Amino acid sequence: GVKVDSASTLQFDGGSIETKALDGNGSLSAFGVWVAGGSLATLDSTAVKTAGAYAYGLFSTYAPTVAAASIDATNTSVETSGSNAHGVYAHSKSAINFNLGNIRTSGNGAAGARAEAGGVLYMGQGAITTLGSNAAGLMATANAWGAKATAVANNVDIVTHGDVSAGAAAFQQGSTVALTGGSVESHGKKSQRMSAEATPTVYAG
Repeated sequence: GVKVDSASTLQFDGGSIETKALDGNGSLSAFGVWVAGGSLATLDSTAVKTAGAYAYGLFSTYAPTVAAASIDATNTSVETSGSNAHGVYAHSKSAINFNLGNIRTSGNGAAGARAEAGGVLYMGQGAITTLGSNAAGLMATANAWGAKATAVANNVDIVTHGDVSAGAAAFQQGSTVALTGGSVESHGKKSQRMSAEATPTVYAG
């Protein structure tokens, strides 16, 4: 995959990025695009595809001694096939803006778009599809140390097919999921259109 670190900048227009974990254990090199260390990656009209456990499609994260990392993606498609291989994942005070794109995951535990532990995720005009069990479409989860998380979707169509796979889900106090326009469908057993646990906040407009 592609890693952007140490306050670097990447512009990736068109083309495709495809990875496959050789050991099946979530090798870091199997991430599609991984941004850290105060860096910025900008993607336009790019196809990202990963295979393997924990092989995230787009992943932004943060280290305590540097600025937060971010990803801006437009007209981009993300497809993952592996357990816990989230499609778009903003973690630890980092941010992802994902516009006019599609996300599809097929593994168990693989959320379509996830913000966690201070991460902020925005998605505008697109679609999220998840096929595995325990695979929420749009998800935000805070952590036990109070790091909030926010996931926002405007005019996004979300469909989940697996069991126990909410369309939109928020976990832990301090996490927020906000939906405006679009649609949410959940087809699996014990799958709700929207789910909230441990006093988070869910908005639907």
